[in-house]
Amino acid sequence: MPRESVEDPDNILTGGSSCEIVRYMRMHYSPELLTGLSAYGLDKKEAKVYLAALELGPTSVLELARRTQLPRTTIYPILERLKTQGVFRIGK
Repeated sequence: MPRESVEDPDNILTGGSSCEIVRYMRMHYSPELLTGLSAYGLDKKEAKVYLAALELGPTSVLELARRTQLPRTTIYPILERLKTQGVFRIGK
């Protein structure tokens, strides 16, 4: 017996408009969370990259740029700073 299809607006695999897909991919972190990470010495951009990397796991700079909506040219120096602080290990 075939299963009925149930539409889930949060599932990008079931279709929907491209606006829904873009909304799904964007990372929205609470201001309190970003501010809380400043207690550990991270600025807002560093905190966004850190949180996106936690969610994604091993990933590329391109994917981090897409998730954080920061240019790749901004991501590289942030990763270097986080590496220097011991937060990240960078590899291939």
